[in-house]
Amino acid sequence: MPEGTRFHRIARLAAGLFDVPTAAVARTEGDEIRILAAIGTEVPATERAVATWARRVAAEGVTVVPDVRPEAPVAGMMLAGAAAGPVRFVAGAPITGPDGQAVGAVVVADRLPRPDLGPNERLLLRDLADLAADALTADPVPAASAPQGREEVAGYARLLSAANHDLRQPFQAMHLFLHLLRAKLIDPGQIELAERLEQAMHNGEAMLSSVLELAALEAGRVRPEPERFRVAEVLENLTRTFERSALDKGLRLRYVPTSLEGDADAALVERILRQFVANAIRLTARGSVLLGAKRRSGRIALEVWDTGPGIPEAERAAIWEPFHQIVGPELDRSGHLGLGLTIARDTARLIGGTVEQASRPGRGGVFRVLIPAADGKGASVRKEATAERNPIVVIEDDPVQLMAVRMILEGWGCTVIATPTRERALDAIAQRGAPGLVLSDLRLRGSESGLDAVEAVRRAAGCYVPAILMTGDTGPEQVRAARDADASLLQKPFGPEHLRTAVEAATGWTLVGGQ
Repeated sequence: MPEGTRFHRIARLAAGLFDVPTAAVARTEGDEIRILAAIGTEVPATERAVATWARRVAAEGVTVVPDVRPEAPVAGMMLAGAAAGPVRFVAGAPITGPDGQAVGAVVVADRLPRPDLGPNERLLLRDLADLAADALTADPVPAASAPQGREEVAGYARLLSAANHDLRQPFQAMHLFLHLLRAKLIDPGQIELAERLEQAMHNGEAMLSSVLELAALEAGRVRPEPERFRVAEVLENLTRTFERSALDKGLRLRYVPTSLEGDADAALVERILRQFVANAIRLTARGSVLLGAKRRSGRIALEVWDTGPGIPEAERAAIWEPFHQIVGPELDRSGHLGLGLTIARDTARLIGGTVEQASRPGRGGVFRVLIPAADGKGASVRKEATAERNPIVVIEDDPVQLMAVRMILEGWGCTVIATPTRERALDAIAQRGAPGLVLSDLRLRGSESGLDAVEAVRRAAGCYVPAILMTGDTGPEQVRAARDADASLLQKPFGPEHLRTAVEAATGWTLVGGQ
């Protein structure tokens, strides 16, 4: 089955979402099962086992087997002579036709046992099966050259919506509550366990974000809006965002100041560079990472240099392809699916830019994106925030998130007015005066948004109040909306260190405290 087919993309997406080496889309044909597309089934025994499980899923419905063992009742589904079986973990959901009858299955599998899937993960399985059903309806006979149909795009949109809303929120709560838990731990063994749990959450978050970003690009949900922007602001934002990660590895991260101005979607340009910087820090064991920009043939080249191992010549074309990972004994692959450079390349194409890479093995390299330069007219200047050390108003309709953010801020010595609605925040302002900062979720109950809340707080305070909007949505339209409202954007899930950085940047305060 050609890798360009929509069914192969679904299998690839399933493998990425569940972080498994094997995934397949299968269709029933009478009493037989036909694999339409698969990842990780090069070994014939694995392909046969996946086909057997796909038949069972199509017949019985959503199936999750955390550990397949020869002595278990389900072992009869395994092939004779397969010893412990080519797979240990299996999960799948049936693909249903217009009449509601099963016509196939989406299956994910691993050679190692895994924990049972939670409700959100089972929902993702169903969404993937729905996506495959849409593809079958749009194109009953798979063809490598077949274009994406509207049904497939709609399927991607449903999957993205479910994944963004249902998966990012739990990650956010886990980040904040783990931070609070670590502050109470004393035993070295417990602290080590908490650190491993935190790393696992960061890895899961990184993989989820990569898959969602790539799927959004493939589904056509990202629409660029070119604008004039200052390149230095983008470089400074990236340096601030990745400073802690670089310091943790003993790396020096800096950028070269510049007066250049670009003419492109600034949010998407930053997304491209974010992939470059993250890769540079991950691959560099010692030395530094440098960000800069220069004019080049009427365009602007934004560059990320590193002192890492460089890219072997044999891999320089393949690194831009999905799921390709650079080979090396010292490289950390945790939380890394090999999608970052694919996202960067596709995003660059979307904004009319190009990406390039050059390196010397053993001496480092550079990744760059070329974008249009702005003309000579002046650019608008962003209003600077000047705020007194007044209370922070937090507006969040999720009570778990609200409590976690309040506890974190209070641990840093802040006075917090925590409310689930804009109305309660306005009542508090009427009694206590203008706040020093408003921190609001972008999506609140009903039709109300964080943008409305920020505007209402500023109006009630009678003065400019710095604002931060929290959101699990990753689209550039959210970045533009926040910028138009003169507010910062804090992407969920975020850790306490990101919250601290955002608050200090918005207010000019220095936060101290044990938590």
